[in-house]
Parts: sequence; C-alpha cells; structure tokens
Amino acid sequence: MSDGPRNLPRVIALATFVTLTAVACGTPNQSTGAPDHAGTRGPGMKPWDLGTLKLPVARTLELTHVDPASFAAALGNDPVRTFEFVRDSIGFEAYAGLLRGPRGTLLAMAGNSADRAALLGAMLKAAGQQVRYARGTLPEKDATDVVSSMWAVPQPASVDAAARQSANADAFVERLRTSVKRNYTLIDDALRAAGSTPASPDTDLAAMTREARQHYWVQWLRNGTWTDLDPSFADASVGTTHARVEETTTELPDAIHHQVTARIKVEESTDPPTSRTILTYNARAADLPGRHVVLIHIPENWQGRAGGLAGAMRSAAEDTGRVKPALLIGGQVLVGDAFSQRVKSGGTGGVFGQLSGLGTRHAAQVALREWLEVEFTAPSGSRETVVRDLFDVAGKARRAAGPALTPAEIQARTQSAEALDVAAALYDLTFTAGRIDARHLPSAGGSPPSGQGRPPDLAAALQRINIMFAALSDALVHRVGEAGRRAVVFYPESPRLFICELSMDRGVGRAILDLRRSHVRAAGIGLQPGDLVAARIFRGVVEGTLERAIVEYVTARARQEGSAGRKRREPEWRRCCCRGRKASSIGRLPQTPARACARKRVTASSPWPHSALWRSAASRDSAGGAWTPARVKRLR
Repeated sequence: MSDGPRNLPRVIALATFVTLTAVACGTPNQSTGAPDHAGTRGPGMKPWDLGTLKLPVARTLELTHVDPASFAAALGNDPVRTFEFVRDSIGFEAYAGLLRGPRGTLLAMAGNSADRAALLGAMLKAAGQQVRYARGTLPEKDATDVVSSMWAVPQPASVDAAARQSANADAFVERLRTSVKRNYTLIDDALRAAGSTPASPDTDLAAMTREARQHYWVQWLRNGTWTDLDPSFADASVGTTHARVEETTTELPDAIHHQVTARIKVEESTDPPTSRTILTYNARAADLPGRHVVLIHIPENWQGRAGGLAGAMRSAAEDTGRVKPALLIGGQVLVGDAFSQRVKSGGTGGVFGQLSGLGTRHAAQVALREWLEVEFTAPSGSRETVVRDLFDVAGKARRAAGPALTPAEIQARTQSAEALDVAAALYDLTFTAGRIDARHLPSAGGSPPSGQGRPPDLAAALQRINIMFAALSDALVHRVGEAGRRAVVFYPESPRLFICELSMDRGVGRAILDLRRSHVRAAGIGLQPGDLVAARIFRGVVEGTLERAIVEYVTARARQEGSAGRKRREPEWRRCCCRGRKASSIGRLPQTPARACARKRVTASSPWPHSALWRSAASRDSAGGAWTPARVKRLR
C-alpha cells in the first residue's frame, strides 16, 4: 500500500469517530452517579456546551483551537462572561503548584486554584484587560468543600449523531469492552489464586485539603479599582473572595511551577565507552500542554532544502556521515551536537581499521547507544527521571551479562543493513499536564482537510495518535466506582509523556505508541478495602488494551484507505519529498500481544523515505511557515 504515509493524517481524522463514540458509550465499570459524600459547592458544576461557542478559528484534531485567546473571543471578550465560564465549566482538582498553565487547564477543563487563576488571567489579558494575581489561605471548611466537589458527576460530553452511527466505531468499542473484561478477569483471577491482595492505601483527604488551602485568584482593574475575581465556588460572584489577601503579584511566582528538562545523550565507542549530553531543553510544565514537540535527526551539515543542483551537489560533498538530534517545539528548532551512528566506508584499513584504530592515530568513535532522558521536578524539589532508548547497539541483555562489545562486533552491528537508522525515525513527544477533555475534539461529522498538493504532515499524524489515546483513556477511566456509593477519580498531578514513533527496524517499518510516563493520582471516597487497588488495575488494563486497539484501528483504516486508492496517480508528497522513491507500506500488520509498548510492524516494499520523514517535520512550505537557519538555535 504505497499511499500509506499520505493516508495516515486522514486515517487519524477518521479515528475521531472512535473517540467520540467511546466517550458517549462509556464502559460498564464507569461510575454513573456521585457518592453521597461528594460536594456540589465547588466550581465546574454547570458546564457550558463547548459546541455552542463560536470560536474565531477552526476546531482541529491537533486541538490548536483550545487556546485562551480563542475562547475569550468566543465569549465576546467580556470579563464577566469569562469569569462565569471559568466558574461554571472549569472544575477543581487538588495538586501542588502551577502545573497545567492556561492552555493545559482549558484542555483538562479542570485545575487547582493556581492553574484556574492562570487560565482566567490569560483570557482576560487576551481581551485587553489588566489583571494581577492574589494569594491567600482558604479556611479549612472551604478547602474541604472544594476538594469534595471532585467526586461530583460532571455533565456527560455531547456527541453528535454521526459519531453514534459509525459502524466502525461501534465495532471498536465492542472489541475494547471485550478485551478489557477478559484481561481484567485474568489479572483478578491470578491475584485470587495467589492468595495475595495488594494493600489499598487510603486517599489522604487531609493532604489534599492542605493543597487546596494554598489559594490563588485574579484581581481585575475595573474602572481604576482592583476587583476580586475568585471563581472557586459554584455561587461565586464578581467582587467576592473566600480568603484574605496575603500577597499580590503581576505574574504567578516561578517558585510554584513544575519544571521539565529533556536531554538527549549518547554513549560512544571509546575505551572504555563514554557518554555525553548532546542536547538539553528546559521548560516549565505549564508551557508544554498543546505544544507540538518532535524529535528528529538531521545530517550534520544540513542547511535546509538544497537550492538547485549546485546546492544539492555541495550538500552531498559535505556529507560527513554524522547526524545531530533536533527538537522541533512549535516554531522553534533546537539542534544538538553531531555523532556517528556508523563509520563511513573508505580510509586506511577500512571500517574495522577505523574502529580499532589500525593505521590511524585515533580509533573512530561511533554511537553505541542514544537515549532520551526527561526529568520532572515538582515545586517541592522532588525529582523523577524517565529514560527512553532510541537505539542500543549492545542491547540490554549484553549490557547486563557483559563483556563490552569488541571492535569486530561493533562493526558487524553498526554496519548491518538491519541496524536502526535514527535519521529515518520520527518521534512525537506529547506532554500533558492534565486530562484532555474529549469535548474539545472537533465534530465527528466534519471532513478532515485533504491537504491535496502538499506533503503529508506525518508528525501531525503521530501527534493525533497521542491526543486520541489521551482523550479516550481520560474519558473512559476518569472515574470508576459504584453509582451513589463510592468512586475513584483519576487525574494527573504531574506531567505525563506519551511518545509516538515511526521508524524502521530490521528493514521493516514500525509504529509505536509508548506511554513513557502515564502516572495519575487516584483519589477515592466512600471506599471499601481493596477498592483503590482494583480501580488502579482496571485503569491499567484499559490503557494497555487501548494502546493496542488504537494502533490496530489506525493501521486497519490505513490498509482500507490504501486499498481504495491504489489506482490513483502518484501522490504529490512522494514527488516533492522523496524525489521518486517509493513509500514503504503501512499495511498487512501481523498480530502482536498487548505489552507496555504497543508495537506494530509494517511490511516495507522498498527503503523507507528518509527525507520524507525529517523534511515533512523540519521544513514547511510557505503556507505552513518554514523553519529557517535564522530560527535555529544550537545548544552547546
């Protein structure tokens, strides 16, 4: 199916039906009523229908329309209406610090007081208003009331008729239900047979109340007077607040921000092997939600599209065989230091001689391993680091058993045609600081843009897979329990990281959905012993099953799309990006078991179009906004 890469964006667009239908149908284990202990005094009790808001921009599958300025415009840039929207539609979730920021809070339709204040402030600023932020301490009873409102049942997401009538989506949901029930039963039976039930820690309501007492709100300069806008309770009104002002600032303080640091590292074949950091990126977690982050590798001397035959020949002559990682973050490009994944042929002694140092002053260095390391830092200073290998020549088993690879082994493994080529790989990194509310997804009845005449945006297609997974997972298992009696709500209290990869492995294309960091807080009320553990197991089963189901659904749709379009003329993206190369197939995927990383291999009918991957991500035509050397920052 040679049209696979071009079909991928359309396939993801069609998958919106699945997400919306699943949200409408729910699952048998979802809670459908609030426990008696739940409170209704908190915010978000009367959510507005987002579909009725007339946004000034189109709703997209990448959720670019979920922006405070767009929502402020849809509310007529009216400060009072904006206050009422945040009060009625943005729920409360307890956690420490400023985590989600304005856009992340809007995506989640929930946040703590700092994030809700950040959203309200951003919307008012976009409307041309002057604001500042106030900090105080909520009385314990008020903090308890706002925390208890987390278990109140929100208004169901609206789903259009087209989504409900999608036969493909109905079949998907039914397969998901069946798989979840089967897998959960297997785990539950295994635990019972072992006679060991994991301990079920109680929800620390006291700690959550302490988090909620640290209270932030907005003050609006109205007719020369600072007016309180505190949308923290269902009955809140303009000019009232529930805490005494202890401090006011023009911006929310840096000290309460969660921080994220991403590093790309390589291990090279020195004696002994040494490691170095080749790219570093620092950001506040609140700045990442909704930002498109892509990791690619480009030739060391690449300066953009070749300007004619002379430029192409010069680029080829300057090819060093080395590559460098590049992070594409919105319109910004960060480029790291170069490394060699394999030794270029030629030179005294050949490849083996270069690796061993025979006939040369120094042995050539090649990368034995490259990995992504992401460090998450909370306002308290606590840190957690997750690691994701991009490639490892030795492999985990050899590293554990030893000894180190010999020059001959390095030569054989790095020069093999089956070695993973990172220059042919594309990684979409989706950071979410809160849930992705499925109500933000565009109408399932709409038709996705065709993009005819332009190369396919593969990076955007991978981003849609991550968004689709997050939205569907969050919708299905945001809350589980028994109606009217007990419930567990799940929500992120620190950043999550999903990675969607498109690459080659042993000559075969592969798509990988990787939940690299998917931790969420589980908060229960009215629980019996073991309920919290059971709820966590259920969520884990749903996420694991969903990983596999989404990739299977997308690849099945790609197979159908490709079969329907085989007789069409050669697609434009192939002529523009691959200069006549054939695209690899995106069809005929073998069945694989569910695992921590849902992986699907794709039969390759010809070499993977290397240039199509990184060019489609690293350079856009004039309509898409090209990245130019002037916009590239080199990290040392």
